[in-house]
Order: sequence, then structure tokens, then C-alpha cells
Amino acid sequence: MEDRYGPRVPIECSAVFAGESGIGEGRVLDLSSPGCLMESPEAAKPGDYVRLKVGLPDGEPAVDVPLAVVR
Repeated sequence: MEDRYGPRVPIECSAVFAGESGIGEGRVLDLSSPGCLMESPEAAKPGDYVRLKVGLPDGEPAVDVPLAVVR
């Protein structure tokens, strides 16, 4: 089966988010064209808007996503 939006790229890096449900930390497990898969012990509800900062491996600068929606 083909991915709906394009290929998912496996990655493991840290992330911090802030939004309607609060502030939390987690790990990004994969990236794709429209988004990412993230796991976190802190709860974020589907439909919440968040700001996301993803720390990239190999010393690359962090990626700041000013507005994202939890799906």
C-alpha cells in the first residue's frame, strides 16, 4: 500500500511542544511531507493547536514549527 502523502522517513529525535493542553516533551519517530509521528507521556488532544520544536540529529539546528494541529 502506498503512503497517502508521501514516504515516511524514520527518525528519532527529541521534541518540545506547547499548546492548549500545556507544555510537553517527546520523541519524533518519523517525518513525512505533511507532518510527523510523535510520542509523549504528556497528553495532547486531537484538534489541539501546538507549537513544536524538533531537535535534529548530528548537531543540525532545531526546526521550529510555529503552528501545527494534533491528529
